Amino acid sequence: MIKKTKGTIASGNPYTAEAAAIMLREGGNAFDAAVAALFAATVCEPAAVSIGGGAFMTATTADKQDFVLDFFCQTPGKKIPFKDLEDLLFEVDFGPAQESYRYGKASIAVPGVLAGAFEMIERWGSLPMDLIVAPAVSYAREGYPVGKFMANYLRFLDPILSKQQSGRDIYRQKDQSLPEGATLRNGALADFIQFLGKDGCDEFYRGEIASKIAEDFMDGSGFLTRRDFEKYEPILQKGSSIYYQQHEVITPTIPSFGGMLLGKELEASLEAPMYRMRKKEELHKIAHRYHDLLEEREQALAKWHAAKWSGTTHFSVMDEHGNAVAITGSNGEGSGYMIPGTGVMLNNMLGEPSLLPAGDHSWKENIRLASMMAPTIVKDDRNEVRFVLGSGGASRIPFILAQVLHHLIDDKRSLEEAIMAPRMHLENDTIHIELGLEADKEGAYWEKMAFFEEPSFFFGGVHAIEQRKGRLIGFADPRRDGVVVEV
Repeated sequence: MIKKTKGTIASGNPYTAEAAAIMLREGGNAFDAAVAALFAATVCEPAAVSIGGGAFMTATTADKQDFVLDFFCQTPGKKIPFKDLEDLLFEVDFGPAQESYRYGKASIAVPGVLAGAFEMIERWGSLPMDLIVAPAVSYAREGYPVGKFMANYLRFLDPILSKQQSGRDIYRQKDQSLPEGATLRNGALADFIQFLGKDGCDEFYRGEIASKIAEDFMDGSGFLTRRDFEKYEPILQKGSSIYYQQHEVITPTIPSFGGMLLGKELEASLEAPMYRMRKKEELHKIAHRYHDLLEEREQALAKWHAAKWSGTTHFSVMDEHGNAVAITGSNGEGSGYMIPGTGVMLNNMLGEPSLLPAGDHSWKENIRLASMMAPTIVKDDRNEVRFVLGSGGASRIPFILAQVLHHLIDDKRSLEEAIMAPRMHLENDTIHIELGLEADKEGAYWEKMAFFEEPSFFFGGVHAIEQRKGRLIGFADPRRDGVVVEV
């Protein structure tokens, strides 16, 4: 007998997943659960997402309506002379790979997480917001133990998180980043989220908080103004439908370039299937295809004049009624700037100079930032949801998802097998490979190769749900501390 569930959640953090589960137990739907998970993630995944960041949602309702909600970050409306900008350089070492970012006030774009969360509940939610945010409030006030993955992230980002005393008070212990097992508390964030649950987000975008941020930027250290906050709006879109092997793949469209690349990668893989990545010749052929797609990505981003980033998280939720929600969110690496009295660190979405084609601060004014994020829903030929998935991982996201979808659709692997299969990625003329693809280190077929001896968070974290014969099956990627909760 098939066990009937209220819903399933797959995420990168047990508290994020449990917040969603609580809403389903309370009789809420997948949208209530997703917003509860989003608020919980801003508390329990602070190195990946924040109230000061942005996100994309792809969703299907119980009556089979598909759409994308873009509540990602917007560039400021006006640039200022550069001489007083707070613009700092930061490098992250992934072992075989390194990446550079900028942080400080000059790196901050207009955040969209709160506007999107309240839009979701107004349109599709069924529970009151004060109940939805309650788990996040509890986690922030009572504290939660830092896991291994989060401890590593906090260590990587310590120079940013500890830039201000308010950040050091939250993310440090005995002059070092919080270690695994330490308790992370953020009382100011608990109070702020509780306030939002009662009074809404107008104070953030049109009230005292927007005014305070604008005041802190009046010295020319950054670009944000009160007007930037007042003008921010989430954007509801149809999304992009990619038809592949009797499946419809629904994903965000521009300014998310992740969906576009995912579609092109699926098309190209019919000639060189990724699920056959076993021999050097096959890996070489696939790497050449990657190279062509990366060139296309850079040309598109150059036209958009925007950045992409790596501090992302993803979760998927599906309920018993057929509502399916996939959300990928990011705070970049964080700017180091904490909004006074709130426990919230704003993003650094303008902070990747190597990916701004015309140089530092070459972004266009007052547009949505481009993204590689691609929360995805896959339907079968009967218009039924088959998979709900997404991943963190910056520019790697669409290629990560394409590899997983190949294993699921073409190779007919189980959800666990598809997500656990070794991955590869080409970036900056270097092929990054998880061992297990049978690549021969001694007989290199590409000029630059970087080998990962075990599954690595460099290759993202795919947290997914499959609907099979009326049952919801979840699997979450251990590369990023994945966890599944069934209710």
